[in-house]
Amino acid sequence: MPLITIKLFEGRTQAQKKAVAEGFMKVLEQELGSKPDHNWIIFEDRSRDNWFTGSESQTEIDARRTAEAESG
Repeated sequence: MPLITIKLFEGRTQAQKKAVAEGFMKVLEQELGSKPDHNWIIFEDRSRDNWFTGSESQTEIDARRTAEAESG
């Protein structure tokens, strides 16, 4: 029973997630012989405020990059 966890920023639609899940299911069946009803995919949506690189949240990084682009 394969289990795939996908962590990503909030904002993807159900249709986008479904398309990704379908793609993974095809690969799992093709490469492992694992039937789709035996596979699990968990999407974990994360706020940009809760995703850090170093000591900066992604929200802070986005704001800094926007300010740099506007000033430069």
